[in-house]
Amino acid sequence: MSSVYFVFHNDFADRSLGIYSVLWECRLAAARGRRWYNLGYWVQDNATMAYKGKFHPRQLLNWNTDLWEEA
Repeated sequence: MSSVYFVFHNDFADRSLGIYSVLWECRLAAARGRRWYNLGYWVQDNATMAYKGKFHPRQLLNWNTDLWEEA
């Protein structure tokens, strides 16, 4: 199962809607019997995607080796 992307607006940053969406989608994935949940694309230095960096375990693609690595 892969995450749905939400639109970010600074006026609602204090509500942590990205984290809410992750938790809701984890619950949905579990209810559907899914073993894996993909948070989708993450840009490490992008402030609006920072919430994704708080979840573990995770793997990152090493662009130099083209291999997935634990992060």
